[in-house]
Amino acid sequence: MTVPWEVKIADVVDGWLFTGDDPLPPTMIVPLENPHLFDASGWEVLGSPRRHVGLVAVHHPEGGAPVAVAKPVLGAAACAMLVDAASRRGVRTVIGVGYCGGTSRDLGSGTVIAASSAVPADGVSTAYAPAVDRVAASPRLLAAIGSAVPTGPVHSVAAVHLEDQRLVDTCASQGVLGIDMETASLYTVARVRGLDAVALLVMSDIPVLGLPTHVPSLISGSRTAVRYAALLAGGHTLPRGSAP
Repeated sequence: MTVPWEVKIADVVDGWLFTGDDPLPPTMIVPLENPHLFDASGWEVLGSPRRHVGLVAVHHPEGGAPVAVAKPVLGAAACAMLVDAASRRGVRTVIGVGYCGGTSRDLGSGTVIAASSAVPADGVSTAYAPAVDRVAASPRLLAAIGSAVPTGPVHSVAAVHLEDQRLVDTCASQGVLGIDMETASLYTVARVRGLDAVALLVMSDIPVLGLPTHVPSLISGSRTAVRYAALLAGGHTLPRGSAP
């Protein structure tokens, strides 16, 4: 009997991303950012990686369970492919850590937010779930985040060069906190594959106010997001009101 292509392509993608046949840890952190700007040193908070499974480093935090940290993905297609493939290797919880342009007039550059939901305007999410106009984060992970950081919806786009002032103003008027590229695909694949997922995003520039990125605040916010992701990966609740 001929093996269906959907089975074959899953094996092909697995070979692109991973090595060997070992399962991945149940929890994986995915940096949602430009691979050329990625600084892996921040993840030393989880301890040095003990082994690598292709694009994924497996860390063993002291006194905790192993945690996988993927190499960064940029855009919805790359995010969806990684998360879908990882789900077939045993990953059940995915924590995204990335960036967004701020569309809230009350939050500044460097603010860490938790995306409670995402508008899937990325061109990939609707291939998985055509009839969904907003996809939610894991209630369990949102409960663990609590009030540590501002929480609200984001809008995920397919092409940053096609963002315009009308989109920014519409997001602001609808209470959307930021614009990114990956969160909706992360949440959609998680929903389809039965995973828990949440994204912690650091506001870079604030287009709704016409403000550029404040680099010192961005660096500080990035460190905070990494620390929070490590806590969540270890099954901890974030300290209340702990964001700087």
